[in-house]
Amino acid sequence: MRKGSPAKCNFSNEISNSRARTTNRDAAVSKKDTAKSDESFIAENLKLQLKERFVGLPKAFTFIEIIIVLTILAVMFGLFVLYGQVGQVRADLSSQRDQFVSYLRLAQSDASSGKDEENQGIHIEENSYTIFHGDSFVTDGTGNFTIELPETLAFTNVNLNGGGEDVIFTSPKGETNTYGTIEIFSGQINKSTQITINSLGLVTY
Repeated sequence: MRKGSPAKCNFSNEISNSRARTTNRDAAVSKKDTAKSDESFIAENLKLQLKERFVGLPKAFTFIEIIIVLTILAVMFGLFVLYGQVGQVRADLSSQRDQFVSYLRLAQSDASSGKDEENQGIHIEENSYTIFHGDSFVTDGTGNFTIELPETLAFTNVNLNGGGEDVIFTSPKGETNTYGTIEIFSGQINKSTQITINSLGLVTY
C-alpha cells in the first residue's frame, strides 16, 4: 500500500486546524453570550428589588398625619407665646420695682438735703403710688405726681410702722417713722418682690 502524498496530508491538517479554530471561536462566543445573559439577569433583578422596595413607601401624608403635625405646631406656638408673656411680666416686675425704689431714694435724698424745707413722701395704693411733699398725703395736692403700675402688677403686704400707706421722710435728716416692708406682686407668674425701708431712710430690696 502506498503512503499518502505530502500535499494531501497538509490539506487534512489545515481542515483539522480550521475545525479547531471554529470550535474555539464558537466556544468563546458562547461564553460571551452567557456573560451578557448573566449581566442582564443581574440588572433586571436589581431593578425588581428597587421597585419592590420603593413601591411600599407612602406617596403622600395621610389626613391623620397632617392633623397630628398641626396639633404639635399649635402646642409649640402656644408654649412659645406663654413663655414670651411670662418673660415680659418678669421684666415688668423687675423694672417697676427698680423704678419704685428709685423714687423712694429720691424722696429720702430730697428730705435729707432740706429741699423746700418740707418732708417728702410716697403714698401707696393697690395699683399706683403718688409722690408728694408735706407732713401728710393730700389728694390732688399741689406737686403730687402719680405713677400707675402695669395691669399685671399690684402692691401687696404693705407693712409700715403705724399701719398707714404713706412712707414719709422727715427733713432735714431724711429719717422715717413709717419704716417697714412693701411688696409688688404679679398674680400672672405668682411671684413678688419685697422692698424694705429702715428707720434711717435706707431703702433696699
